[in-house]
Amino acid sequence: MAFGFNPHYAIDLGLDQMTPQHFMVLALDVVKELDWKVQEVGDMGMTAFTSTGVFSWKGRFTIVIDNGLVHLKSESIGRELMDWGKNKRCVDRFIQLYDTKKDGVTLEHLETSYTQMQSREDYVSPAQQEAQASAPKGSFWSLFVPKPGFFMTPLIIDINILLFIIMVLSGPDIAQNLFGPNTDTVLRWGGNFRALTLNGEWWRLLTCMFLHIGLMHLLLNMYAFMYIGFLLEPLLGKWRFALAYVLTGFVSSMTSIFWHDQVVSAGASGAIFGMYGVFLALITTNVIHANARKPLLSSMAIFIGYNLLFGLKGNIDNSAHIGGLLSGFVIGYIFYPGLKTERWRYASVIGSILVAGVAMWLLYQNTNKDIVLYQKNMNEFAVLEKRALKVYELLGDTTNPHLLASIQDSGINCWNQALMLMQQSESLALPKGLKDRVPLFVEYCNARLDSYGFMYRRLAHTTSADSSVYYETRVKSILDELNGSVK
Repeated sequence: MAFGFNPHYAIDLGLDQMTPQHFMVLALDVVKELDWKVQEVGDMGMTAFTSTGVFSWKGRFTIVIDNGLVHLKSESIGRELMDWGKNKRCVDRFIQLYDTKKDGVTLEHLETSYTQMQSREDYVSPAQQEAQASAPKGSFWSLFVPKPGFFMTPLIIDINILLFIIMVLSGPDIAQNLFGPNTDTVLRWGGNFRALTLNGEWWRLLTCMFLHIGLMHLLLNMYAFMYIGFLLEPLLGKWRFALAYVLTGFVSSMTSIFWHDQVVSAGASGAIFGMYGVFLALITTNVIHANARKPLLSSMAIFIGYNLLFGLKGNIDNSAHIGGLLSGFVIGYIFYPGLKTERWRYASVIGSILVAGVAMWLLYQNTNKDIVLYQKNMNEFAVLEKRALKVYELLGDTTNPHLLASIQDSGINCWNQALMLMQQSESLALPKGLKDRVPLFVEYCNARLDSYGFMYRRLAHTTSADSSVYYETRVKSILDELNGSVK
């Protein structure tokens, strides 16, 4: 995942013998004349949007008055990575029009306009603005410290980072773990894989959403998650926010299993897309201020569209992204009544859990599980093979009265059971690479049966021919072919 930094332009002005209230009165007149949309205005500042259309440039203009200085800032909030001077021109236009209005203004007009400003629906009282202005401005590291109003976002980020550090340091190749751990490492640490997850290791649905395949994968995901956390956690509250992350993560993991039969997936991106889906749904409701909906909707749509298209290039699990996004969108609407009315709070939470559960059940019911049965057969095959090969450890003691029985019971019988497992696997709907290997396993079992049969007859003195080299050569040839067919 990727998300660009917002271009901006800022400048400080003096009040020039104006009171903060009078300055804001004139500033409000200027913003209205420029046809910018006011989000909130107060005695000590203002926020307005400069957007004029769905495909036009989008900017946020803010005024903050502090210690006798007026801080003006214009920043891009749309899809642009460069603003080509547009933010500076916004600030310059504001200053130029403000200076023009200031020259002809009267005190009576300022007082009358201030009274009108206080009656606006978007007016913020001085006490509220003072609380916002006095809120502690943390350092970069404070972004990772849970605090009231921003608790679950840093906590989830910390868990992701901590798990990644532990995985990297677990070795044996730290450098590889840092920049791209191999498949075995990802599976060992909780990667999502159909043959294992549906074979009883359901915990992988959870662990995979906190596991990352390399440092860049981690950084891009955590940046995108922190961005949506800033926007969404204050709206949902910490517990609904955490619930949305887990539920959409579960659905995205199950979607990945449904879509991919042999892909090992990991990463928080499915759950992150889920959070963007939740926010996308809420943008279409009145939970979000009307003046902020259009720029946020455009920004979210561009982010989602870009990352889905980027995922088409390969090596990215777009199915998990889509599953997370759609489930998040539905859950966002289910959360809406509980955000508007307290009495619907618990009903909306229960509803979101039920919807996610139904989605996962439907995905599970429609997932081809033949590869799960194949994995079970292969696990049992490995046990039988290990037991059968132990017979070779007994061959040194040809006087052992139980040797022939061991060859029959631990050898021939085990290979017969293994052959039945492989013949059963021939009828399964498997990926081509695995399907092509099953006949080789059947041939391998038959070769072993012939070899053990000859071994039994020779020790029982029912044959004097020495064909052991032939059988060993045949078995080795099939093993070489099997090992060469591993993808």
